[in-house]
Amino acid sequence: MDRKNLKIALVNPRIESYSSTMPPLGLLYIASLLETNGFNVRIYDIYPYDDSDIEALIQYKPDVVGMSVLTDYWNRAKYISERINRNLSDSTFVIGGVHVTALPEDSITQLKADIV
Repeated sequence: MDRKNLKIALVNPRIESYSSTMPPLGLLYIASLLETNGFNVRIYDIYPYDDSDIEALIQYKPDVVGMSVLTDYWNRAKYISERINRNLSDSTFVIGGVHVTALPEDSITQLKADIV
């Protein structure tokens, strides 16, 4: 598949108690590298109590979904991953971040990801 035709979505789940106004810099760095190398990338900075970005992600129908998971965001990440797995089963689901680094086996099993 041509890089220009490969759709990549990067997801940052947020929760109310730790919803910083800072952008998700790690995902932005990854997106910049991917775009520089010719990939089509969108970032979804998903806030709590608003599933419109999840719906937009599903409508985008990415080939690859990457999600950053912090321990504080674990429950929100589980909710979003359930939606991804139910609606984007043909997409490759990649997870990373602090929580996943600390608990890779548990994370890949619970979030039903393809790659950690």
